[in-house]
Amino acid sequence: TNDSTKGITLLEIGESIEQTAPEKSMEYYREALATGQRIKNNKVIQSSYYDIGVCYINLNKMDSAIHFLETAIPFARLLNDTLGEAKLLGNIGNVWLHKKDQATAIEYYLRSARIWETCSDQRYLTMLYSNINALLDEQKEHNRALEFGNKAIALARKIGDNYSLVNGLVNLSTTYSH
Repeated sequence: TNDSTKGITLLEIGESIEQTAPEKSMEYYREALATGQRIKNNKVIQSSYYDIGVCYINLNKMDSAIHFLETAIPFARLLNDTLGEAKLLGNIGNVWLHKKDQATAIEYYLRSARIWETCSDQRYLTMLYSNINALLDEQKEHNRALEFGNKAIALARKIGDNYSLVNGLVNLSTTYSH
């Protein structure tokens, strides 16, 4: 419908200006959310909550970011959007990491990884494994850290991702240095 197109267009405008005018982009996201809710379009609602959450990250309002990203998860599940759910969980992990709560960040990264493992697109998974490796290492969980570091390297080799391979090797060498 026209209103669905309007909601998507508002999100796209918001995304296009977010880096330079995050407060203004937030207005577009909120209008898209209201439109999605009015017409009961779950995809527009999910995308709005996601964009609002990411925008709050950029505005350094981490508690608000977590709230909106968490609120998007049931819509991702409703839409069977497994990649969307995995991205949401990964972003929530990033926020907890920013808030210096490594243990909670690891929980979210692991939940995200379990979903990514079921998806055909696994490019993001190498980075996730590498992040889990580094965080577990910081938490002095060296054996689990090695497990994820080795997973990161094996997957990076399998999919030919040289950047993630180098990143994984660097993280793994740090783990081995303990």
